[in-house]
Amino acid sequence: MKVLHVIGSLARGGAERQLYLLCRETSGEIEHHVAVFQPGGCWEEKLRQIGIGVRCLEAPVAGPLAPWRLRREVVRQRPDLLHCWLPSANILGAFTAGSVPVVASVRNVDDWKPLAYRLIERLAVPFWSAVISNSHAGADLTRRSGVPASRITVIPNGIEQRTFPPREAGQPPAVCTASRLVPQKRVDRILAAARLLPGVRFRIAGDGPLRAMLEREAPPNVRFLGEIEDASGLLSTSDVFVLASEREGTSNALLEAMNAGCVPVVTDVGDNSRLVTDSVSGRIVPPDAAPREIAAAIVSSFASLDRMRRAAQQAASQYTVARMARRTVEVYRHARSLSGLHQFDRARRRAA
Repeated sequence: MKVLHVIGSLARGGAERQLYLLCRETSGEIEHHVAVFQPGGCWEEKLRQIGIGVRCLEAPVAGPLAPWRLRREVVRQRPDLLHCWLPSANILGAFTAGSVPVVASVRNVDDWKPLAYRLIERLAVPFWSAVISNSHAGADLTRRSGVPASRITVIPNGIEQRTFPPREAGQPPAVCTASRLVPQKRVDRILAAARLLPGVRFRIAGDGPLRAMLEREAPPNVRFLGEIEDASGLLSTSDVFVLASEREGTSNALLEAMNAGCVPVVTDVGDNSRLVTDSVSGRIVPPDAAPREIAAAIVSSFASLDRMRRAAQQAASQYTVARMARRTVEVYRHARSLSGLHQFDRARRRAA
């Protein structure tokens, strides 16, 4: 089976990482090719290194040339299936695939789309043979957007399972987070919690438009690390991982932190409560938790670190790359088997 993946960019991000892991895991049974609209990005070279063909369309994903260049690439490649990643690619793929079945991807639960965008997306829905959501929260949002539940499959992210050395005894307590520094991640609440725990070291990995403001507001026990390619060093020297988001799907960073043995403290949004069992493998606080509630959850985690660490690692061990890849290939095969029926249904509606 030949699959053409369509994505806006191959810069550092969760969707881009999952695309790379999927291609690496299934390259023996699937012929993967990638069409990307923006050149460069850390994952482009990594994909080429494992033998995946990457073609840059050199057009803004929302620009007027994007549909024409993607259609030309579909005709050139003649794939058996299009797998589109993220909202703009989902729409472009629907309108340029022709008779090729399209698998769309839902990887976030941001409710940012303007009305015009939502209307265009609804027009694209009949052309999607299947939709893969990496979270149940994303699947619920997709159903509310008009996609039949029968076409939606929830496939959580897969992470590379690693073995980490035990934390050195006698080290001062350490808390970390890793995320984009954008409003929905509510890193400001983590800073406020850090201010209540002056004896605890906090480290924040990631970058974004709020970084300068957050650095100005940070108390002395907080250190900003910027964008880091490999978080294993940070995670292996931290006790607790905090995710204070207002919205979340399935967080790669959370799963990787749990795999490393960090005890998670998370807000009860998205699929967080499916990944973390409160007081067993971590702590769950309300979506609108005040900083004092986050600080209290961190302190209570310190009291049960060893037990919660083991439970967190056990929970994360279920989210393997192999499982994610196997289920994705199953969706591909099912989408191909249904594509003829969907084409007939669309033709019948046009005739009516």
